[in-house]
Amino acid sequence: MTDDRTAGKHPAPFTESIIERLSILIPKNVPTERVIHDPFGGEGSRLGALCDRLGYTFTGTDLERWLGGDQRVTVGDSTFSSSYPSVAYAIVTSPTYNNGVNDHFHPKDDSERLTYRVRAGHALHPNNTGRWSGRGSKKGEAEYWRLTRKIVQHWPDIALVNVKDSVRSTWEGGVYPLVRLWTELLEEFGYEVTPEEVACPGWRYGANSKERLDTEFILVALHPTRPTL
Repeated sequence: MTDDRTAGKHPAPFTESIIERLSILIPKNVPTERVIHDPFGGEGSRLGALCDRLGYTFTGTDLERWLGGDQRVTVGDSTFSSSYPSVAYAIVTSPTYNNGVNDHFHPKDDSERLTYRVRAGHALHPNNTGRWSGRGSKKGEAEYWRLTRKIVQHWPDIALVNVKDSVRSTWEGGVYPLVRLWTELLEEFGYEVTPEEVACPGWRYGANSKERLDTEFILVALHPTRPTL
C-alpha cells in the first residue's frame, strides 16, 4: 500500500464524451440498487458526480490519493477481494491504458511529462498497473496483464470498461490494440462483451501529436452466471 501522501492531479480523468455515454449506459445496464464501484478510481470526481446525478451510490479504490479527488475513492489495492463493496455492485472503470501516460518514467530534467509517476510525485506501488507501461518491455507488458487478471477475477456480473488503443511504432501495424486485448481478457473470464464506440479527440501536443487516436470504447461486459458480489 502507499502511505497517506496526497499525489498531484490525476493525469487521465474520464473524458466528458465518455461521461456523457456512461450517463446512458449505466441506467441501461445497472439496476439502481447496485453500488457503482471503480477499482481504478483515480480522482473519482467525474464518475462520482455522474453517479450522484443518476441516483447511484459511488465507491472506488486507488493506490494513490489524488489531489482534489472524491473522498469516496479510498486508498486500496484492487488485486485483493477485501477492497470491493460488501453489497451488490457493478464495475464502472477506466483502467490504465498501457501507453505513454500509463508510465513509470521519471525525467531527469524539468520537462513536463503527463505520466502517473510524475503526477504522483514518487515511485508507484508495484501493484499499480500504471507502473507497467510495457512500451518495449516484455516484462512490463506481462506484469500489466498479470495484475489486471488479479483485479478482474474479483469483478461481479456487470462491468463497463473504458479503454482506448494507442499509437505504438514497435507494435505490428503501429497501433497497440488495447481494446481487443481487454475484450479478450473479459471474454476469458466468461463475460459477453459489446463494444460501444465513442468519439474522443486526442490530446494535440507532445510527441506524435498528429497521430493520436480520436476514438475510445466502453466495453459493456455482462456475465451470465457470476454473482452480484
